Amino acid sequence: MKTLLVYGSGGFGAEILEIYNSSYRDTYSQLVCIDDYVSKNYNKVFKDTEIITLKEAINRYNKNNSKIVISTARPDFRRDILNKINETNLSLTSIIDKEAIIRPSAVIEEGSVVCAQSYISSNSVLLCNSIVHGQVLIGHDVEIGKHSSIYVGANILGGTKIGNEVEIGSGASIYPNIEIGDNCKIAMGSCVYKDVPKNSLVQGNPARIIKKYVE
Repeated sequence: MKTLLVYGSGGFGAEILEIYNSSYRDTYSQLVCIDDYVSKNYNKVFKDTEIITLKEAINRYNKNNSKIVISTARPDFRRDILNKINETNLSLTSIIDKEAIIRPSAVIEEGSVVCAQSYISSNSVLLCNSIVHGQVLIGHDVEIGKHSSIYVGANILGGTKIGNEVEIGSGASIYPNIEIGDNCKIAMGSCVYKDVPKNSLVQGNPARIIKKYVE
């Protein structure tokens, strides 16, 4: 069996470790953590797990004997780490908790993480290297862009299109057929009733733009 490599030893690593323990022990022979700058949470989260540098991982592992998943929720970090991985002979995998519900017609691209008690409905697409945290509801025909993070308890209703590198905060609700541009942040608990242009931070009910990011 292959080794599961987890890139990063921070707080979200605990969730990856839980998913591995509950859902992937029969799939991988072991879990190994990669971290060039060991997180302060390492001893708490990964205390019984081997930790190696990326250079060591490249020397020891390849596409034939391992798969790798990125353990950070920040979209820009996920993008940058993936760019690093793409320069190596390592390959991404998706990690899906067995307690998540994924309809057969939904598509989960490589590098994505889906946590427990999330629901992804028919014909929805989760593009490469994105995260769906716990208890998230994703309706039918939703598209979520690359390197995005959907946090705990968010609701994304049918026909919505979410761009790349988007963060949707805990408890936020996105109404049907909305478009959210690249590099947007939806604040916790916000209710989005209309399209959100790229590089925007929105907040409130109804959600309003409170900040624009420089392109």
